[in-house]
Amino acid sequence: MSSKVVTAARMAAFCILIVAWALCIPFYPVVAFEYENTGRVMAYFPAEEHTGFEIKYIHSIHLTPVNESYSVKGGAIVQEQLTFEQFGVGMPSNAAGNERFAIKDGKYVISGMQRDFQQVDMRVARVTESQQIVAGGREIAFTSFAKPGAWIRMKVRKISAWRWLEGGNVLDPRKHVSGEN
Repeated sequence: MSSKVVTAARMAAFCILIVAWALCIPFYPVVAFEYENTGRVMAYFPAEEHTGFEIKYIHSIHLTPVNESYSVKGGAIVQEQLTFEQFGVGMPSNAAGNERFAIKDGKYVISGMQRDFQQVDMRVARVTESQQIVAGGREIAFTSFAKPGAWIRMKVRKISAWRWLEGGNVLDPRKHVSGEN
C-alpha cells in the first residue's frame, strides 16, 4: 500500500472516532425522568433556561385536581405556582415568605413561589392518566413511560446526541415512549 492510502485510511479512522466521541458528549439540556436513583433516563423533554412546564394530578386523598407549575432556572427545577381545590393532607394552608395566596375561579392559588429543586422524586399514580406532564403544548401521561407505582426522579440534566437519537422525547409525536419500568 502506498503511504497516501495509509494516511487517508488513518485520517478516515480518526474522523470516525471524533464523530463517535462527539455523539457521546452530553450537551442537550433536558428535563429527564429517571428510573429510581439509577440515572437511567426513561423519558425527557427539551429544557432550555426558563422552559416552563406543569405537573397535573388528582390528589390521592381528596380526589381533586392539583396543578404544579415549574420552570428551569440555573440547572434546577423551580416551583413557581401551586393551584388546588381543597385544603387537606399534603396541601399548604397559606403562602410563605414573598409568595401570594389567592382564590381564583373557586381554586386556591399560591403564586410567586421560587422553590428550587435539584431533583424531584415521585411515584407514578396507580390511576391511569391521572398524573400528567404538560410541556410544549402537550399533555403526556406519566404512564406512557413508567408503570403505575414506579418511583421516578425528575431532574435537569444534559444528554448526548446519541441518547437524543435513541428516542424518549415525550414531546416528539413521532416517537413512542415505552413504559418499561
